Amino acid sequence: MKIKHTIFQPSLLFAVALLGSAAGYAVNPIAYIGGKFGGGTTDSRITTSATNPALGNQDRTDLSGRGVDGGILLGAGCFFGMNDCFFLGGELSGSLSNISGSSSRAVNAVPNVSEFCLKKKNDLVALFKAGFLVREVAMPFFLIGVSTAQFELKTTILPDSKTNKNRHTGLVLGLGIDFSVTPCLVIGIQGTHKRYNSKSHTLNLTGAPLSVTHQVKPRSNEFHVTAKWKFYQRNS
Repeated sequence: MKIKHTIFQPSLLFAVALLGSAAGYAVNPIAYIGGKFGGGTTDSRITTSATNPALGNQDRTDLSGRGVDGGILLGAGCFFGMNDCFFLGGELSGSLSNISGSSSRAVNAVPNVSEFCLKKKNDLVALFKAGFLVREVAMPFFLIGVSTAQFELKTTILPDSKTNKNRHTGLVLGLGIDFSVTPCLVIGIQGTHKRYNSKSHTLNLTGAPLSVTHQVKPRSNEFHVTAKWKFYQRNS
């Protein structure tokens, strides 16, 4: 695996190398691959517009969900500075998720007639990572980047039910810490907050009959345990 294939742009490592060389410090590149597993919660605002007066012209719901999430990651970067204590790099990851929440309400005093469920199915994340090495063992780090995630919205108006999928893009902010177990094996923990854009999910149901448009604006908080294997080790 080549380093240039594991970061957003090869120019990132080149720029760091130039800065390190100009300051008189060696620049030590690494690349790694690994996995992550954990869980998360979603807090989504859903604004519903319906053509059926029984459901109201517009309704807003704050929907919470929870579940598990896991996937693979790969990245690369450079240690530089005095004693190689600084790290800058990039990381790409892909996850499969099962984070979902549902809500139901009565229509004309009939319970559970109007129901919808929002589920996060998967996401792709590109991150910039900056860290500081402490005593050659631990490295706290900061993350910032973008995520594109698929959300599935299932709407039920008895006796009909329809599902719509849409991809949402958003900002990712995170913090974490890595621990070097061996020169190649790194175990870490990290938490991220993702703020996605708002998109419309439109479904035509025959149970009323009516057309329902949900304006969905998701947020998620996720926590992962990570394990990574370094292909290019930092020089001592």
